[in-house]
Order: sequence, then structure tokens, then C-alpha cells
Amino acid sequence: METLFKTEDVEVTRSKRGTISFACNDKTSAMFDLFTRITELEEQLQNTVNDRNEAWLQLEANNIEIKPVSTTLSVWTIYKNPIDYPDKYVARRFELDLPTNEHKADTSLSVVRDWIAESAINQAQGIPVRMERNVCDNPVILETWV
Repeated sequence: METLFKTEDVEVTRSKRGTISFACNDKTSAMFDLFTRITELEEQLQNTVNDRNEAWLQLEANNIEIKPVSTTLSVWTIYKNPIDYPDKYVARRFELDLPTNEHKADTSLSVVRDWIAESAINQAQGIPVRMERNVCDNPVILETWV
């Protein structure tokens, strides 16, 4: 088990098989809901990877060349009034738990959300799903999109 992130309130770990787990000192229904959603997303991601692999094999069998699409899961977190962008909403894209340099800052939440939708299309991620902030999240975190 590898610890990815740890504070007084939260610990996020990854198993040898790649499963991401978290623990929080405040056992709430929100934690259970988040865990359930993460489990569902992991299953959907595995099904998507299997479907893509099958499609890729069919294309190869027919000698059709297509540039492969990344199967890395993008996660976008929206922050409200972070230290580096006061009085703004900021969306930052992560690849699973790794930060990228991609972000959008604006005074309008809808502009930032629109950027997430565009970014998801550019990353071939489909339509992102909104997740409410967790009680253990940093107070500047507004929501997360997967």
C-alpha cells in the first residue's frame, strides 16, 4: 500500500493493484457516497479500457491506422478563491492523482465549468460527472469533476 496523500483528516492510498482508497477521521454518509461513486467510476473505466482494447484489435485486424487515445483518467478540481488566484474560480486538471499544468481561472464559475467540458472533449474523456466537495476537503475546494 502506497500513501499518495496524508493530512490529519484524510489519507489517500493506492494498492499494488492500483486501487485508490481513502480514509477520513469523520465517518459520514458523504464519505460512503464518495467511496461508492469512486468504485463505480473504477468499474466504468475498466469497461471503457476493455472496450477500447477490443476496438483497437479490430482496427489492427483491418489494417486501419488510428492514433491511440490516452486511457489516463482526468480529474478536474474547482477551487473558489485560492491563494494564487484571489476572488476567482480556478479549475485544475489532474491525471488521477498527478497534477498537470492545465488550469483555467475566471470570475465566473460557468466559464470555468465550460472549460472543463472542453478539456474533457480534448482529452477524449467523455462527459465529466460532478462530485460535491467532501467534508474532509480543503475549504477552498468547491467541487470535483471526473
